[in-house]
Amino acid sequence: MDHDLWRPAKDNYGVAICSCKTRVEKGLSLVVGETVHILEEYGGEQGWYYGESMNRKTGWGIFPKSFIHIKECIVEGKGQYQTVIPQEDHMVRELTFGLREWFQTWKTKYLSQGWNPMLEDVAHTMAELTVLRGRLLNATLSVEQTTSLREEIATLVDWGNGQLGMDFIPRKNGKELNPDECSVVELHRVHSQGIDKLRTKLTRRARLPTETCRADEGNIYNLLVCYRSNQCNIGDDSIVYLSIYSAKEEKFISEQYEIKLNKNGFPVDVERSDILNSLFTDLSSEDLNKNLFLVVRIYRFGRMLHDHKEHKKPPSSPYRRPWGVGVLSVREIQEQMEVEDDLYECNLKVVSCTDDSTFSEFHDSLIKRYSVSQSGSSTQLKTSVTSPERTSLGMHLAVKILTGDLKKCQTQHPMLFTKGLAVIQKMDFSDVINPGEVRNDVYLELYDGDFDRDGKKAQKNVEVKITVWDKDGRHVPKCINYGYGEELQDVFRSSVLYHNNGPKWRETVRVSIPMEKFPGSSVLFEISHCSTKASKAEKKLCGFAFMRLTDEEDIVIKDALHNLCIYKCEDPNKIKYERYKTMPFLVEDWGVQRQSVLISKSLPYIRSPRETMQVSTKLTSTKFTQTSELLGILKWRDCISDLDKNLDKLMKLQGGEIMKFLSDILDALFEMLQGGKQTPYYTKVFHALTFILNLLLDSRFENFVPVLDSYLKESFTSPLVHIHLMFLFSSGIERAVKGESFPVAMSLKSRSRAGGTGELSLSIRGYSVRKREICNETRGQLLYCEGLVLAPLVKFIVRSRELETLNPMCRNSKSDHDFSVQISQLFDSFGLLLSCKDQKLKISQMALLSNLQKSFETFVVVMSKRQLAEYVNSVISKLPPLREISEDVARNRMEFIREVVNSDLFTDDESRGIILPLCLTQVRHCLIQKTFLQLVTNTLGDILDKLFQLKQEKDMADDIEKFVKLMFSTMVDTTLNLSEKVVSQSSYITSSLTPQEPNDFDCEEEEIQKKGGKRQVDRERRRTLTGINFFNKGRPPSISLQPSTSHLKTVDNTPVKILDIGDLYKKKAHAFSMEDLGLNGEMISCMAELLRLMDQRHYNFILKPVRTPLKEFLGKVLLTFQELIKEELFPSGWTVMRMVINNALFTAIEYLSSALSDHFLSKDQFDMQLWSHYFNLAVAFITQPSLQLERYSQAKRQKIVDRYQDMRILMGQQIQTLWENLGANRRYFIPSLIGPFLKVTLVPEEQLRKATIPIFFDMMESEMITCGNFQMVENEMIEKLDEFITTENLGDTDYMALFSTILLEKVEKEPELRENGRQFVLSVTNLLERLLDYRQVGGGEDHRSSHMKCTFNILNFYKDNTNKEEMYIRYIKKLYDLHLSAQNYVEAGLTLKLYAQLLQWREVVRKEELDYPSQPEWERKERVYLQILDCFDKGKVWEYGIPLCKELAEVYEKKFDYRKLSNALERQARFFSNILDGVKVQEEGQDRTVFYPRQEPTYFRVAYYGQLFPPFVRNKVFIYRGNECLKLQDIINQLKQEYPMATILQFNNAIDEEKKLGETQYIQIGSVKPRPEDKPEFVYNTSVAPEIKNFYAVNDVSTFQFDRSFHRGEKDPNNEFKSLCTERLVMHTNYSFPGILQWYEVIRTEQLTLSPVCTANEAVKFACKELQKEIDKTKKDSSIDAIKSLSMKLQGMISASVQGGIPKYQEAFFSLEYERMHPEERDRIRELKELLNEQVKLLDAGLHLMKTMDRVHGTGLSDMLRSLSEILKDIKESLGMQSSAVHRSSSHLSVSSVREVNRRSDSGVDSMLVEQRPGTPGSSSIQSSGSNRSSGFSADAVSGELVDLSEPDQENFSPINPLPNLQPPEGKHCNTGKKKRPFSEIFSFDKKSRFTQVKSVWYGSSSISSSPLEGQRCGSEPDMTQQHSLHRSQDFTTPKHPEPILEKPEPPPKQRSKQKQDLVGIGSTSASAFNSVPPLPPRKPSLLKQSNGLHRTVYESEDSSQSVGNPPPIPRRTSVSRVPIPAPRASVMRPDESNL
Repeated sequence: MDHDLWRPAKDNYGVAICSCKTRVEKGLSLVVGETVHILEEYGGEQGWYYGESMNRKTGWGIFPKSFIHIKECIVEGKGQYQTVIPQEDHMVRELTFGLREWFQTWKTKYLSQGWNPMLEDVAHTMAELTVLRGRLLNATLSVEQTTSLREEIATLVDWGNGQLGMDFIPRKNGKELNPDECSVVELHRVHSQGIDKLRTKLTRRARLPTETCRADEGNIYNLLVCYRSNQCNIGDDSIVYLSIYSAKEEKFISEQYEIKLNKNGFPVDVERSDILNSLFTDLSSEDLNKNLFLVVRIYRFGRMLHDHKEHKKPPSSPYRRPWGVGVLSVREIQEQMEVEDDLYECNLKVVSCTDDSTFSEFHDSLIKRYSVSQSGSSTQLKTSVTSPERTSLGMHLAVKILTGDLKKCQTQHPMLFTKGLAVIQKMDFSDVINPGEVRNDVYLELYDGDFDRDGKKAQKNVEVKITVWDKDGRHVPKCINYGYGEELQDVFRSSVLYHNNGPKWRETVRVSIPMEKFPGSSVLFEISHCSTKASKAEKKLCGFAFMRLTDEEDIVIKDALHNLCIYKCEDPNKIKYERYKTMPFLVEDWGVQRQSVLISKSLPYIRSPRETMQVSTKLTSTKFTQTSELLGILKWRDCISDLDKNLDKLMKLQGGEIMKFLSDILDALFEMLQGGKQTPYYTKVFHALTFILNLLLDSRFENFVPVLDSYLKESFTSPLVHIHLMFLFSSGIERAVKGESFPVAMSLKSRSRAGGTGELSLSIRGYSVRKREICNETRGQLLYCEGLVLAPLVKFIVRSRELETLNPMCRNSKSDHDFSVQISQLFDSFGLLLSCKDQKLKISQMALLSNLQKSFETFVVVMSKRQLAEYVNSVISKLPPLREISEDVARNRMEFIREVVNSDLFTDDESRGIILPLCLTQVRHCLIQKTFLQLVTNTLGDILDKLFQLKQEKDMADDIEKFVKLMFSTMVDTTLNLSEKVVSQSSYITSSLTPQEPNDFDCEEEEIQKKGGKRQVDRERRRTLTGINFFNKGRPPSISLQPSTSHLKTVDNTPVKILDIGDLYKKKAHAFSMEDLGLNGEMISCMAELLRLMDQRHYNFILKPVRTPLKEFLGKVLLTFQELIKEELFPSGWTVMRMVINNALFTAIEYLSSALSDHFLSKDQFDMQLWSHYFNLAVAFITQPSLQLERYSQAKRQKIVDRYQDMRILMGQQIQTLWENLGANRRYFIPSLIGPFLKVTLVPEEQLRKATIPIFFDMMESEMITCGNFQMVENEMIEKLDEFITTENLGDTDYMALFSTILLEKVEKEPELRENGRQFVLSVTNLLERLLDYRQVGGGEDHRSSHMKCTFNILNFYKDNTNKEEMYIRYIKKLYDLHLSAQNYVEAGLTLKLYAQLLQWREVVRKEELDYPSQPEWERKERVYLQILDCFDKGKVWEYGIPLCKELAEVYEKKFDYRKLSNALERQARFFSNILDGVKVQEEGQDRTVFYPRQEPTYFRVAYYGQLFPPFVRNKVFIYRGNECLKLQDIINQLKQEYPMATILQFNNAIDEEKKLGETQYIQIGSVKPRPEDKPEFVYNTSVAPEIKNFYAVNDVSTFQFDRSFHRGEKDPNNEFKSLCTERLVMHTNYSFPGILQWYEVIRTEQLTLSPVCTANEAVKFACKELQKEIDKTKKDSSIDAIKSLSMKLQGMISASVQGGIPKYQEAFFSLEYERMHPEERDRIRELKELLNEQVKLLDAGLHLMKTMDRVHGTGLSDMLRSLSEILKDIKESLGMQSSAVHRSSSHLSVSSVREVNRRSDSGVDSMLVEQRPGTPGSSSIQSSGSNRSSGFSADAVSGELVDLSEPDQENFSPINPLPNLQPPEGKHCNTGKKKRPFSEIFSFDKKSRFTQVKSVWYGSSSISSSPLEGQRCGSEPDMTQQHSLHRSQDFTTPKHPEPILEKPEPPPKQRSKQKQDLVGIGSTSASAFNSVPPLPPRKPSLLKQSNGLHRTVYESEDSSQSVGNPPPIPRRTSVSRVPIPAPRASVMRPDESNL
């Protein structure tokens, strides 16, 4: 063979054994376990294959041979048309693919949910299935084992599918069911049975892994006992006997198992020492409920006395002496088996018996002791396991309960039976007697005895020897067994009880005599005395007794306790059988007078009159009987005179006795009947026959039914008996119907004996018929039994007729005619019985109906199926109407109909023509009357299932047409009625009818409609159903989509009468589910199967209704179809079932749509209601969850499409076609169908969307033609879109694009719609985008900000739509709640004010909305205002609340409500006070109240770059407003939680386009400074309080600046100010802050470049501003905080040694050279000089103030102030200023004035020591760090914050506000402080403390530079921190990469006093350097052209006004005034907040 060429492959199917990622051309990559279809091969074993993957179908390619394992397959076709079918086991293949899919689903759930118990169970199940799959592949199991293994695998697979949310797989006979090859009814039943079976198996599996040990009804159990060891110290050889004892019956129920042990306790038989196992069999469930115990009895085998000293030699014949007893509860074993499936190892405690006389009953006392203490087990057995003193006195056993009969146990546990297992049987027959079972055992129990002392003092030691003799006096050997485990014995010797003349042995032996020797056999009992003396013989005979087992007629002795006579005899050789065989053996025989004649005085043996012995017997034999009555029947000819008596006795016998001689008895009875009426007691013989046949119905004797069948075929020889049987049967029925009385042959009592129960209780189709019911029916007793045995009687009749036809002597034409007449008479009698209305015959009627079908198979032997069908039809037709018969009979009739359907009569074409109308008529009547719905639907399902099966083989169109004619309309009505819940919950209709409603069951449906008024109203209501709208589930009442029937109109103003289908379901407690009525979807499956069977011919028929108008009929059908697709009908995993039903429905809807178009489309016939039904049905069909294929896996989706196609697309195309056919009638469906159609278009299927989206254009066009606009379409679409997208999670971006594309294309082609249509499409698209963004954002705190953004965007959309006020209010509430949950009180108040603007001060009652009840509008507005004021108060924006207080006061004043007016004015006054004084706080531990000024908010710039961000933030810049506690790190953490995949950039340079367009998320964050607009009120009013100015400096702002410093040209290392420039970005937002959001988008950006002089000017301006603030604050509050803060500020600005201060400015800019080089900067230089002069003036004023404070308070700062004054003097001289330039009038305060300030501020010297409160400048609170509040180093005044995402160093937390630890001034200006002065140490410059408390450094404090991320540099730019000489000193070096300022949380109160001094010291040092010079941020090379020191660049947003993410501002609904400056009586209007 040429291996170098490609050739057709020999093997075409294989599986990859390892993964393969090939890199060759046209290579095919494979994954391990993937199956491949091989087409060609190349090379040898290491060659290549050419094929494709059967899993992925990705195309053909080549792959190595060595990677493939070849598997067998069937090849069909050739070449490219070749297909392969794997030949592997279908279960193996299913497991292979199923486990692979399981793993993927399991992995997905694990990643989303994490580890949980369910996933753990599934993982274990997957491992178990893998093992089971391997066992199945081994192919070494038997057929039964394989079947069982398949069932176990199927159960596990179904369980796992359910746990993982996968589909349930319908199976039949272990194989997956093909829905195309079975009916829908069968498919539904397989699903239901599978679920029930799975539930049962899993319950049993959870209870016991492999088998159950509970006493389930009907099971057989076996107890396995394995002997391990004996721990009892007996001292002699011993014998152990184990047996089962019933504590309830107080008797042993099993034979014994015998184990012989030597004196050491080891088994005598060493070879069997390890296999001493016994199996106690045939324990029924009833036995287990009798409180069974395993009893162990131990006998010592040796001398009479164990320690007897006289006997030195061993005894010649040892005795069995009692030793001990132990018991073990079987119930305990059951409980243990439920815990683990293994042998239960236990130590059984054995209690020694000291009194021989109690040994026989000792086990009873132990059991009673156990019952008293239920906490223990078997006399404390459980505790004995761990109790060392008891384990030495016990026996070690291993026990287990096995389920099943002996054959099953041998199959499941074959190894047990290979080791000599002893099978111990019960001492009785098992519950089920098998015909082939042969037993002939007599159990003799040696009970007790009463013996004479014979003149001796001591009592006897009695031993009894038992032997068996036959009738000839020969000894019968090997027939006695006492304990199983040893061979049969010739002799049995009893145990010996020491010195006891009344011994109680209670020992039972089994006597098994051969059959031929049993008649006439007897048992001999020899009684001996055993001596204990060595001088005497060991045993001496005292007498004997005997007992005959049978009498002269071979009748066995009765089971009873027999009292035997004892005859004296001392010589064993003198006991002769011939001599005693005629002697009486019972004591009773001597006492009877008639027996005294027989007893002769010359008897060979003398009876001991005072000695007796009691022996009980029990016969267990299948050949011999103990009754003489049977002989009278079998030999009836010999005793005809006693026949009547014998027949009565026969019917009183137990069933077991009759079954032994069944054939013989039947022969005798039939022989009697052959004689005809001449036979005496002719009728009673028939009664006896029915009695015997009735016994076969007992479960005990069900195995004898084959015996009866065998008798019929082989032994029955009565050719004419059928004549008598039919005559007696029919005549008996006729007499009973006529009311004649006749003797009753069967007594109920005897029947109960035969059945083994105490009361007669037979079941007729599951209905229990009790004894008292039958007692009430004297005439019906016999008929009842005859009905039950109808089938076997018919078998005898037919077999007799067959024998007659085969016998030429009997066969003639007359016999044929007579037989036909008799058969006809028999069926007539059946009909006569059923037609009788007498309730006494009810039981007989039920029995007949229950058993008649069982005879069909027999009847067809002697007649045709058509004849039998006619007879059946005639019988059933005789039944009276439903109202005249009992409920039970009516139910039995329906069950009979069902059995007829499942019989051969239905499959035969001729008989089916008769049976089918009969069955359908009965079913139809029951459906109309709503009786027995479960049974009727099951029958209906059987009929449809049969029709489906027959249709696969032949044409069934005619039969289906019959079915459709009779049942279609009724089934539709039934399904619809079930959905309305009008069916009575009662099982019978008579109990549910009202008195006014006639109980007419025979009338047709039309008559019922006429008579039932209430029912007629219901039907009329259903006829008017229209306008179904079922999309309003779960909507709140305030926004319900339910149309109002009173005012709803179409576009042409036509009133519409609409009844929502939701009203139809108001009667239901929940959604429609037939589970409540027990129908379990059966009716749905019947309806679906009927639709699947129908074709064009049948649809044409139903669409021409005769009795009902077509309109009403179609309406009901459409509503019914809508019920068939309800999601709650079936469990979620029934996908196969749903798909089959949907496929049938789709075909039916196609036919109905044609009828709609043909009959209801023209103008005069158009019916809007009917069309509404259709469209809503189509919408419900498309949107049902089961058809959403995208939810399924790819393989499952492809499988569904291949079989059914995508039915959504097909239905959508059908909708489109019919919609186009409507033409002008479309206007009637606007707006009612917009919501349903919109829901269809939202289905994620592109073809469906393309087919249905154009419908909206048609609606727009139709409304435009009618109304001139399409406002109704727009409003409805917007409302529905909001609902579907936000609440139902529908729609996606693809839908938005497709919606826009299709509709824009449509409107562009229509000139009339072009402008408005385009605007409409864009508006809806805009809304779609916002709604999708809103939905995309998840809930929770992590996504709260994004949620707010999306809510804001939607709110902006609805603001302009005046018709959507309800939607507008809804989103106001949502945004308000979001703000409240985030504690954004300012934004919450402003948001709620939007709602207040919609309200007016009027008395009109406002409807209930949001959380407000229905109330007058002014009250609503008042309540809203109060809520807003609370929010403003909590947010500390009291300025915004003052106008509202004034407005409320005005309203209250007009209403003369002075109480509320007072409250409003008090609130307003408090707001004014809070503005100036701050928040009043009661300090802990302080008596006085402290006022804390409010802090300023923080602002941050946040930019989002990357395509993975949501559209509303993608590549956009926002300004964030934070509260006073928000720090930069906090917002970073928040953004990292919201966008965990985003990267926080460490720089704030311009971003490149690559990052904007990339797939990575980047976020830039930095703090910015607000730029307020100049307010003229502040300019012209210099007395405005600084608190007011400060508020408006950071509020009502929409412009912000962001600065970044850089150096221009070469930097001077000695003076960096020469080249230090600032790049400033000025950003404008679309709304002012604060607003209804905490962030707004930047819509315009301006870039400015500040020259070095401008930068210096900005720095000096800011320094002056901050210094003026500190001076003003100190004037007002002379507390320690104010003095400390001002001292630090002054020291930092005057003695600025690090950055140089004012001298550096002079050096840099005040030189002639600089003015020559930069002439354009002259004006700015002059401005800088003026600013420096002003700064010096402020410094001088600050020093004077500090000196005053020092004189008043004695602060101890005199030295420092003198030093600072000298430095300032030098600075003045350098600037050319005089020292007295600062006037005292403006800055100096006298001592008295300072004291006045202290008094007014409640703070003096003492207040300097008050602990600092968090949030105030200078405090140690974490809330103060990073904020731009009032201090000079806050966030808004700092050029930027340093961002470091690493963990903060807790040891280096700064305990104060972040100030740089800079080097203090050196030389003469350094104030080292003096000791023992009050504040010298506080303000001293300790070098160590200065540089160990702060880790990070701040660069500057001016607003000129705004670089929020200074720690990171771009590119290779040098680190400017190394070059800032002004930041360096001899003791401090700036780190290369500074870290953010970190804070330490506020210490506990006890530590604050200690920290206070440290804080002040550090603060003084930091302030001196911080405020002296402008900031020095890192330099970035400037690429901007600089001209005149300023370069300006303006950036505008692409569409700032029409942006999707930020639409135009929300217009003000009503004007609300705001007060920028608080005034006593006037309010100033706040500038409009962009119409918000």
